[in-house]
Amino acid sequence: MILRRALPARAKQPERRTMQKLDRQSQTPMYKQLADLLRGRIEEGALGYGNRITPENALVEEYGVSRVTVRKAIDLLVEENYLFRKQGKGTFVSLRNASSNRALEQGFTAESFRDGAIPTTQVLAKTILPAEECPAEGRANFPGAELLMVVCVRCLNGVPVIYEQDYFPMRFAELLDIRMDNRSVFSLLSDRFGVCVTGYSYMFAVAEATGEHARALNVPAGRPLLRVCQTVRGGSDQFVFFNTQMVRTDVYKYRTSMNLEP
Repeated sequence: MILRRALPARAKQPERRTMQKLDRQSQTPMYKQLADLLRGRIEEGALGYGNRITPENALVEEYGVSRVTVRKAIDLLVEENYLFRKQGKGTFVSLRNASSNRALEQGFTAESFRDGAIPTTQVLAKTILPAEECPAEGRANFPGAELLMVVCVRCLNGVPVIYEQDYFPMRFAELLDIRMDNRSVFSLLSDRFGVCVTGYSYMFAVAEATGEHARALNVPAGRPLLRVCQTVRGGSDQFVFFNTQMVRTDVYKYRTSMNLEP
């Protein structure tokens, strides 16, 4: 018997974290202590690539320190390449050691930031399905009985632009219990599973928006959308995951490139 497990869409809840206090008796400067706390949250994965950190005024209130202390802590993490600032938009977790995983620089999150936009992702559902329910274009990648499907909507500056269905082999079943909202998939796979994406292939077509796509993307049913099928691979050409994307090309321009150098 094949079991199906689903996590229904639910209202977002504020991230819960244990309040960590600064040691006012320590000889370590307060700004360095605060930087250590924020750095620790990034390294443990509580703040993923592209996540916006708590605003400065909220950090001042939360830790009972001056704005100068907060800014010095953030300046230190920017200098160490843990954070980066976008004028008028806030401070965000940066991509560290990018040279070891170049694919992280090419995903939706990284490209959106380079274009000056703020990307967000809302996970609508996570479901274990029979492998034969994978779209035909990716079905050959799933010789096992089951797969994990993650459905999400990707937005730019709050506008929904991509309805995405990701299909993972069951070796990534742990994703069922991991919060994926506002997380780069490539970054999550790298941080949590040690997967280094080395390449991907695409298929492109035009398809009409169904009722499901229309509701998620806020477009009329029947509107033409760009349908993208993406197969992602890692080291030794190992299959990582497959996805389909329904893209609003009126507000998002899909970009890909090819390097023909030997």
